[in-house]
Amino acid sequence: MIYLGEEEGYPMFTFTSSAKYLASRPSKKYLKTIGYGIKETYNLTKEEIAAYLLKKPGVYGNYEMAEIIKLFE
Repeated sequence: MIYLGEEEGYPMFTFTSSAKYLASRPSKKYLKTIGYGIKETYNLTKEEIAAYLLKKPGVYGNYEMAEIIKLFE
């Protein structure tokens, strides 16, 4: 866990893990959370979000485009 500082008086943290977990298949719930964050920040379509996610380690080769798009319907 890494302390990032404060924002409006609230402490901010992030976390990471060892490299051996970086290429494992992420859960659909995790992808949905990340996808909605991307949507909120960049206002991309569900197809654009799916295309972006499909290029990432762990997602590439473990999910199909239609499967990811369905998460955002």
